[in-house]
Formats: sequence, structure tokens, C-alpha cells
Amino acid sequence: MFKRIPELCKKLTAKQLLFVLLVVGSVLFFGFLVRSWILQTNQRVTCSIGIDEPGRINGYLEIQLNKQHPIEPSFEGRIFVYSLHPSDAQHPSVNVRRSADRTYGAFTTDIQLTSSEQVFKGITTVETRSRKFQDFGLIAERGLHRYFPFDSSVFDFEVELAPPLSINLCV
Repeated sequence: MFKRIPELCKKLTAKQLLFVLLVVGSVLFFGFLVRSWILQTNQRVTCSIGIDEPGRINGYLEIQLNKQHPIEPSFEGRIFVYSLHPSDAQHPSVNVRRSADRTYGAFTTDIQLTSSEQVFKGITTVETRSRKFQDFGLIAERGLHRYFPFDSSVFDFEVELAPPLSINLCV
């Protein structure tokens, strides 16, 4: 069958050949578009963290993605810590460690903390937070940049804080 393709091409006019190529290209593009839509709609975003006091938000951990490496599955990001638990005010800094992934090692950074008292409607709270966003590296579990926009990166990692802070929400 494939031996006859050159013969068929010789019998087609330039307009007919262009039309055939356009139809084949459109079908392929539509197939990739449907595949990308299926991949995007099946993405799951979860963030799980142990809650020390259920029903009360004591703090949060915010991770932002800023830049993707052009040829590696790594991303540059930033991390921010915020806590309202009074015992967290005694810590001047916290060590944040991201678990290793793929063939990449773990990532560790120190975040300098600042604490202040806040009074709102007669209630005094102690606010402990990062002084600024700290650089934080992330590794995609799967997904390649070469497939963009037909595939997205998936992240699955653990974050350890030393000393542990009262955080029960991640953003």
C-alpha cells in the first residue's frame, strides 16, 4: 500500500495534494488537541498537611512557581510561612526541606522569621511570618516541557519544617 503513495501523488494536482495535506494535518492537530484537553481535565491538585488543632487555622505555607528550567524538569519557586500560634514566636528561623524526586536530591533552605503582636477587636494574637519570600526549588514528578501545552507538570513532594511550626494549610 505504501509503495503506491508516490504514484498517487503524481496523479494529484498541486491543489489536491495541498488539500490532502491540510486534511491530514487538521486531523492530527485535532487529535492532539483532544488529548491535551483530556490530560488537563484529569489533573488533580491536592495539598495534605497534618492539622494540629482541627477547625482552627493557625497558619499557612505558600509555595509559588516562578520559572521553569528550559531543558530540565525543575522549577524555580518561592516559599512563605505564616503562623498565628503563640509558641511559634520563639523561633528566629525555620529550616525547610523538600524531599528528593526523580534523580534530583532534596532541597533545603532557611527562612528567617519575624514575630509581632496584633490586636484585633480586643483579641491579642502573635503573628509569626517569613521576613520575605525565600527561593525554593521544585522538581516535576512527571510531564515534560517539550509537550507544552499538551501536558502539564505534576508535583508530588514532602516539605519538612525544623523546628515544626503550627501550619495547617498550604497554598
